[in-house]
Amino acid sequence: MLFVILIATGLVGAASLRVLLPRAFGLGGVSGRWRIVALVLAIVGLASTLIGAGQLLESWQRRNWSQVEATVVRSELVGGRNYRPEVEFEYRVDGTTYHVVSNVGATGFGSKRSRYDVGKHLIADYPPGRTVMLHYDPAEPGSAVLLIRPSLQSFVLAGVGVLLLALGGALVVMPRVREQSGEG
Repeated sequence: MLFVILIATGLVGAASLRVLLPRAFGLGGVSGRWRIVALVLAIVGLASTLIGAGQLLESWQRRNWSQVEATVVRSELVGGRNYRPEVEFEYRVDGTTYHVVSNVGATGFGSKRSRYDVGKHLIADYPPGRTVMLHYDPAEPGSAVLLIRPSLQSFVLAGVGVLLLALGGALVVMPRVREQSGEG
């Protein structure tokens, strides 16, 4: 299902730019500044969509990673204005010890106070010495994550990107803005 979404997103992005680029450079029916706005929206939308879709694809691929028992080494709330939890895990694969730092699923959204409260709650769940299961990349054992599910940011990036692409496309395909408003 995720691959269908990624392919559809890519096709929408490619089709939107196929329509937007020629029109933005004077071959379509939108005037001056609206061409630039539409083009910027489309480019930012495409970039956001591709980044979000890439993150979703990465989380999908993590489903096949191996699991290993890990120990919490350090657990603290860091940052002054942008609080975030940092939990350091230690684990061994094939006789080699690795360390990885995780945000344990914190989103980074919300007010300073809510980030602080969520961060405090999350680090309390991972006191030093606690044992957990990590997922690590068998091809690169030093790469590990606590959670394999997609992050909220991935969905937000992809969704906002699609909306910006659609908005940029709407600005381009609508009749001339000046003619509709009686200007010019």
